[in-house]
Amino acid sequence: MSPLTVAWTFTASACAMLGFAHFLLWIKEPRSAVYLLSAVMAFGGALSAAVELLLLQTQDLARYQVLLQLENLGVFLLLVPMVWFVYEYFGTARRWFAVTISAIWTFALIVNFLSPASIVFSEIHELKRLNAFWGELFTIAVGRIHPWKIVPDLATVLIGVYVIDASIRAWQKGNRRRAVVIGGSIVFFLVLGGIHTLLVDAGVVATPYMISFAFLAIVMALSYELVNDALLASQFARDLASSEKTRIRTEAELRAKRDELAHLSRVSTMGEMSASFAHELLQPLTAILSNTRAARRYLAEDQPGAGKAEECLDDIERATDRASDVIARMRSLFRKEEMRRERVPVEPMVLEVLELLHSDGVRRGMRVSFDAPPPPAVVHGDRIQLQQVILNVLRNSFDAMRDTPASRREAWVRIELDDGCVRIAVGDRGPGIGDQDAGRIFEPFYTTKSNGLGMGLAISRTIVEAHGGRLTARNNDNGGATFCITLPDGGP
Repeated sequence: MSPLTVAWTFTASACAMLGFAHFLLWIKEPRSAVYLLSAVMAFGGALSAAVELLLLQTQDLARYQVLLQLENLGVFLLLVPMVWFVYEYFGTARRWFAVTISAIWTFALIVNFLSPASIVFSEIHELKRLNAFWGELFTIAVGRIHPWKIVPDLATVLIGVYVIDASIRAWQKGNRRRAVVIGGSIVFFLVLGGIHTLLVDAGVVATPYMISFAFLAIVMALSYELVNDALLASQFARDLASSEKTRIRTEAELRAKRDELAHLSRVSTMGEMSASFAHELLQPLTAILSNTRAARRYLAEDQPGAGKAEECLDDIERATDRASDVIARMRSLFRKEEMRRERVPVEPMVLEVLELLHSDGVRRGMRVSFDAPPPPAVVHGDRIQLQQVILNVLRNSFDAMRDTPASRREAWVRIELDDGCVRIAVGDRGPGIGDQDAGRIFEPFYTTKSNGLGMGLAISRTIVEAHGGRLTARNNDNGGATFCITLPDGGP
């Protein structure tokens, strides 16, 4: 096989392979126009190389003219997509410039196929067979240059100016690698190939056309840069996936820590309320004991009072149910488990907290009112954690009113529906929130209590925000403060 055949076949094959690779990338990412444009460029280079090889070998004038027209088609398929590749890839090229070059080259291509001997020659006088320096024969044409040949030559010069302008603007924006590798390669090999083609057409240089070699160099340069970008994008995607996994793991750990803190806070609250819980249980236990003794007396009489003993047993059953309810509420609130999201009716949830705090409120001389206007409100979340928030806020209200006159020790809980949200407002008639405390009451370990840890409100806000809501506080106009727990409406 001759060196000419090997060289041009290799060039055509390399361009076709690169074009196929870019086309597959475009199929994988159809929104990325640069892959499609680079694929068309590479296929244009392959067509140009294959036609150049046939031009070197043919000795038939009619066939040579047709091949020369196809050669210009290959040049068109490379240069015009290259213009738009620079426009898309650099992001700094001037659109009007790209449109102008495309229009000129389109006009040149039309003239090329309307002319019998292409846009290069208006007439071919003869086909010469010349010897390469190693002795192999090849064909070149001799004829009259087409008057319109200046059109594609001008378009090629404009491409060089266009790419230089886009590269300078890309350099100024910090894309220096792109400007040097892509812009520099296009300008260098375009000038090199263009000068050689002009010399061959003018008969100054008696060598084969080597346009396809310059095209292959350009396609390889942009392929290198596209592959480099793909590798960087792949690395970025891996880093992003790794960081996403880290974020998910960190969020899971934070949720676990938050749930642990919430549980510890509930346990601490249980210790502080142990006296109230004991009182809450003492009442039904006392009733059970009293009724048990009474039933024994009735049954020990000479004429047993079975009816009265039956009444005592009924009272014992009711007291047992009451004690069981108290223990169930305590176990429900203070057990340790992971956060569970479910539909939670708000009114029953609040009433359970009020039942737990009833004895504590009575012991402190507090009056608590509850208002839940229709329709019934529902939220989506963890019932235990939301009850903990309400419990924390209400106990803070009780603590705030410890020095308030007994006649004013009043707290209230209101449920409101507003614009897709459920608001649970807990208010009191205490001293309110001091100016120095207003911005810090939700900070961890900040407290105004002499024996407090300062974690109750911080944990409460964390729980509410984990449910997609907000926990806010404000002073009332007539004294005291109101804490608002705002949660997304859980739907009908």
